[in-house]
Amino acid sequence: TKAPSAVAIDGCTQFKPTELANTAWSFAKVEFLDRTFLTAISSAAQARISSFKVQDVSNTAWSFARLNVQDSQLMDALAARSVSLMHQFAQQDIANTAWALATLRMPNQPLCAALAEQAVLKCPQFATQHLSNTSWAFAHLSFIDFPLMDSIAAEAIPRIHQFAFLELANTAWAFAEVRVMHEPLMAAISASASVRSDGDIQGVAALIDAGVGTYRHAEESVNFASGGLEARLSTTVIELAESLPGSYEDWQSAERGVLLAARADNVGACGTSQLLDIWKIEAADSEFVGQAWAVAGEVATADGGGDQSSAGGGSFPEGAWAYMEFDLRCTSAVDIQEIGSAKAANKLNGNRFAGPTDMAGGLPASAAEAWWDNDIGTSALRAFPLGVRSAVVRDACAEFRLLSKLAAEVVQSAHFDTQVGSSGGSRDGNVTGRVCLFASWTPCLSCLAAMRQFQLRFPCVHLSFAGGRHAAASAKSATRAVGRPKE
Repeated sequence: TKAPSAVAIDGCTQFKPTELANTAWSFAKVEFLDRTFLTAISSAAQARISSFKVQDVSNTAWSFARLNVQDSQLMDALAARSVSLMHQFAQQDIANTAWALATLRMPNQPLCAALAEQAVLKCPQFATQHLSNTSWAFAHLSFIDFPLMDSIAAEAIPRIHQFAFLELANTAWAFAEVRVMHEPLMAAISASASVRSDGDIQGVAALIDAGVGTYRHAEESVNFASGGLEARLSTTVIELAESLPGSYEDWQSAERGVLLAARADNVGACGTSQLLDIWKIEAADSEFVGQAWAVAGEVATADGGGDQSSAGGGSFPEGAWAYMEFDLRCTSAVDIQEIGSAKAANKLNGNRFAGPTDMAGGLPASAAEAWWDNDIGTSALRAFPLGVRSAVVRDACAEFRLLSKLAAEVVQSAHFDTQVGSSGGSRDGNVTGRVCLFASWTPCLSCLAAMRQFQLRFPCVHLSFAGGRHAAASAKSATRAVGRPKE
């Protein structure tokens, strides 16, 4: 597919609002990413935002989210316009807009509040997908609205057997994520999931992460998790691990679509833990996790934004972020000059933070990422498209950028003289030390593959990982809540 011509890009300035929205929607539908053209659409849309109708707003937001294009100025303009038009939003508009905000991890409190209020009114008209996507979106945004969650549950329970498996999983995950324990809903989901065999790995993992496993009804308890969901997940994770390249060289020569067959963005917290166990990548300790959250809080404060958390006593960056500490040594006898933040001979050590990227050149917006630049030459690691939203550029993930940059520095530096041998590892394992990595969200399969590549490339480096928003429950919790939990 050829990129749009300069004439078409210039023509965006003449497009009507609906033409801009439909063009963006067309690109997203076929998952064709052209940042130059989307930048032109964004500029034209912002100039005409006051003329956007409801469908123009929701389609444009959905399209940029579908392509995972971060454009904070456009989203702010769409959010403001959405709030003014909220009384006209239908169920599809509500679900699409909430999904877009969550997918881009760009919370907007006024818009979230308006969407929640309108969703409560429209809930009886929601399809099962709307119910699932809306609950999933608000959970991802850490925006708890109890009237909305109660309305979703009330509509979902009588229709639970109409839910697709992934809709069941996303709904269960959403309620568990925001810690809204709605027992009748979870019992209904458990009962439905226990007799389903059509679940994919991501859906099964989401159900287990949500705690779905025991269905208790009429004094009878049926535990299907140990012999059902958990067994299915374990089997699938083992099969996935066995299907993936076994050496660094094999990863470098692997087909670009090596992860597409998994048909998943991630394998949940439980599946991630199982896969890392198979690879012998250990869990990072609690002290490091606490330090990760502390640094994240400092970054959010310095940047003047972030999610407020009463539990953590401060704010944290919006969206997905990652933190890394590293202490590497080269055992070969070479003259070592200053590398990174270390001046001592044969050392490379320090810590780094990575947050979301923005559409303008794909560059991080945070001042904490002075270490980052796009000119790292040929990376020692590869990112791969996934079976969910395959157009998303996975090398923009925060944890991938941290590992990729570090690997490139080690490999490209003459001071760390590494060569790939027949086993796929660095020569004689001359790079030693430790790398600790934290990600605020469950890592995608591409980022897990990056961890595996790093481990194989530097077999004498101890790599550990921790992740997820609840890895340090005392440090981060959802606090934007509306209404009170029912006794």
